[in-house]
Amino acid sequence: MKKVRFAAYNTFYPDSGGVDKRKIVRLADWNENRGYNLYYTNELKNLTGGVAAFERALNTWRCATNINFVVIDTTPPSYLLPFRCRIHYGALPAGVPTSTKATTTPTFDACANGPNAVFLGYMENFDMVFKSSGINWHTATSMPTLNWNTELDFESFALHELGHAGLLRHTNNGDDLMYYRVEEYKRELEANDLEGGIYEKDLGISNDPNNCTTPMSPYLCTNSTDEGDQGWKFIKVVPNPISEQFYIEFECESNRDFQITILAIDGQMVLQNQIVRCRDVIDFKNFEPGVYIVKILTNAGIVHYGKIIKG
Repeated sequence: MKKVRFAAYNTFYPDSGGVDKRKIVRLADWNENRGYNLYYTNELKNLTGGVAAFERALNTWRCATNINFVVIDTTPPSYLLPFRCRIHYGALPAGVPTSTKATTTPTFDACANGPNAVFLGYMENFDMVFKSSGINWHTATSMPTLNWNTELDFESFALHELGHAGLLRHTNNGDDLMYYRVEEYKRELEANDLEGGIYEKDLGISNDPNNCTTPMSPYLCTNSTDEGDQGWKFIKVVPNPISEQFYIEFECESNRDFQITILAIDGQMVLQNQIVRCRDVIDFKNFEPGVYIVKILTNAGIVHYGKIIKG
């Protein structure tokens, strides 16, 4: 069976009153920062550790793909709800199978510029729900053992659902985050997931053919070790841009073995090594100029992301 690297949402609309045609769906500008505003319901806020676990997953996607999802502090007024993305902990929507643990429902629309123009699809918002009944959600930074009769890892499910929010669908690759069923917990993106996420981000930040939507702006994830808005810490890379080598430092409790993976912007792995310190020097002189993603995997299963530019 042929493996699908990634799958993307699409929709359908008729052009000029004709028959329905399949349409690519893109991300667009739906907030004051040219992206999407997310908000938590009180039920989600009351789940111990739920917000922190969700934001770890959110930062994994944002720092790897620059998708522009921003959490706001308060529930929006009713007239803004159609343009905001809800993160909820409660009952699943009607019609969703009872075996489902979490679900994400995007809302699509379309626009055209002129009476004879081709319609273009875009996402207005999404609604994400984590099932509250009959599940003991694990929200700590430690990684639980996969066991459907005990705890389910909230961060892993949030990472998968945020893939759907970023317009990715399920694939038939068992090793990928976006595989159609959960066979192991994943708190990091595989190369195919990263390729799909970057594809959707790049589509969203480009001008649409009809000029009837405003492009999304990429979310800029810091490379410093200073705490960001969500209290999450990232990789420090000096210098950046780089020429032949770079110094890397990240937060860790002690000097242990860590895995460093460097991915090209298309998701292809170009380097993978073990390092034994929380800081090291990486030789990069033999690589082509361009943008690269740096991923550090710690023994505790924590993933740090950074971005480097090779001049």
